[in-house]
Amino acid sequence: MTPLLIDVPTQSDIEHNGDVIILSEYRGTIHCESTVYIKPNASAQGEIHTQNAHVMGYFNGFLEVRERVIFTDGSRFEGILDTSNMVCSLGTTIIGEIRVTPNKI
Repeated sequence: MTPLLIDVPTQSDIEHNGDVIILSEYRGTIHCESTVYIKPNASAQGEIHTQNAHVMGYFNGFLEVRERVIFTDGSRFEGILDTSNMVCSLGTTIIGEIRVTPNKI
């Protein structure tokens, strides 16, 4: 599956089976069957429902990750996170409600 690149400011709802790569500003809801990447200097606001997530930029809203979310150094999260596994670098800022439920079905 070809990745979906968001490289210009975008406001829409997205359903995609492959990776979604956010390089700019995004607002809306994403349903992704693979991995959502929020790259450095990028931002996403709204809801994301995905298998995996890798946050290197900024996210604000509700993030539901079925397998694993990774926050890299310099990333910022504000909102509600619901996941089964989380990896967080020392330089990450997290503000909000975090629910980590291992072996979530």
